[in-house]
Amino acid sequence: VFFYARAIAGGLFSTGTLLCALALLPDTMEYDRLVSQQSREGVMSGVFTLVEKVSGAIGPLLVGLLLQSQGLIVTAPGETVEQPDQVLTAVKVGMSLLPAAITLACIPFLLMYRLDEAELARARSAELAAA
Repeated sequence: VFFYARAIAGGLFSTGTLLCALALLPDTMEYDRLVSQQSREGVMSGVFTLVEKVSGAIGPLLVGLLLQSQGLIVTAPGETVEQPDQVLTAVKVGMSLLPAAITLACIPFLLMYRLDEAELARARSAELAAA
């Protein structure tokens, strides 16, 4: 039951994180267009996708390096072997503490995001006044 509850909670929280990021992107694009008078949405969405893809590749790489450093025993398909205790601990760390640490490291960057509804409205008003 705990395993399923943890999986559901993890799915909800990761979906919420992605939803927040995807909600910020269009506002950032619009604000940039209003302030710079240039349409750079393609560049922004490309950078967003690049970061998404790189982070999706780095996560498994870090977990793989962690498992390898702890003595993971690689087997052929269908073959079973008992893994050392430190590998089992590394699995737990790789699925809990490592993602939590990376998420905490990202918080300062998120706190630097200052665009709010009022600032976006000011930029819209400035564009209308200039037109």
